[in-house]
Amino acid sequence: MLRGFVALWSIGAVVLLTGGCGGSSDSQGQGISYEQQVQNALGEPAADVRARELMGIAAGQAKASDRFGARETMRLAAGACRKISDPAERADTWLRMAEAETNFGDRSEAQKAAQAAADAIDGIEDAGKKGTLLATLAQVLAKAGDPLAAARTLAEAEQLAGRIEGAVPRATAMCRVARGYQQIARADEAKRVIDDLLRLAGTVEDPRNRCDVLVEIATEQHEMKMTQAAAGTFDLAIEAAGTIQASDDIGAAYGRSYALCEIAKRLSAAGNHAKAQGLLDKAEKLVPGISNLDLQEQMKQTVRRLKRELPDG
Repeated sequence: MLRGFVALWSIGAVVLLTGGCGGSSDSQGQGISYEQQVQNALGEPAADVRARELMGIAAGQAKASDRFGARETMRLAAGACRKISDPAERADTWLRMAEAETNFGDRSEAQKAAQAAADAIDGIEDAGKKGTLLATLAQVLAKAGDPLAAARTLAEAEQLAGRIEGAVPRATAMCRVARGYQQIARADEAKRVIDDLLRLAGTVEDPRNRCDVLVEIATEQHEMKMTQAAAGTFDLAIEAAGTIQASDDIGAAYGRSYALCEIAKRLSAAGNHAKAQGLLDKAEKLVPGISNLDLQEQMKQTVRRLKRELPDG
């Protein structure tokens, strides 16, 4: 299904910085040679972890002008990718490699990694995982300068995402699609997907889920530089959080304070530190209303920790 989606990119790859092999890692500050780092990584039993560690080492080698060492380390990382049994994990790791190769300027190797990711995605049955990974693949293709392949991949990702059960995972996948359209300069398509998501949020009856969907949309709007729209969507999420009711053993106060903390984290990440701290103040005022004393203490500590960790306004 995906074969042919990944079109050949330009073969005239920009090679990695020139230099020798096996140099020491000054960035580590411990004098450990890259050769030793590679050997340590090869001893990692989990193939996905091994591949990611090797990619990190290769990035350091490239930065240190060790062209041949970086190329060999990336070859070893590719070998580790092939040994990952789970298709979703294998696809995700190949996508990381494709992006790394693109950053290195080696589009030929990036194309191979992207095609390997596409092949792995073909073997995924879960529509949610498949749609999300397809959207990520499209972003990698866009970054690598292949907008046509990216557009075709996004169209398939959008179809799959639309069939995902559950508003929150569907919104997460569709947000990736919207960002992909933005990256290939299809702003109208990106706006259409976001508008569809806002309509979806309006149909979600459970305030907890509606809040989660709106936070996902607002975060994506911020990432897409839609600043005013993101602020409005965050406000809608805050409004939804204020309507959360008790469910099972969790009272309304806990549910609302938890939601406000989650929104605060996203707002702070988006640079709106003052508003984030204001939400934490609101969450703190709700804590005494939590009837379960264990949950009350847990939430009290969570709010205090976030107040310390998140920047002030």
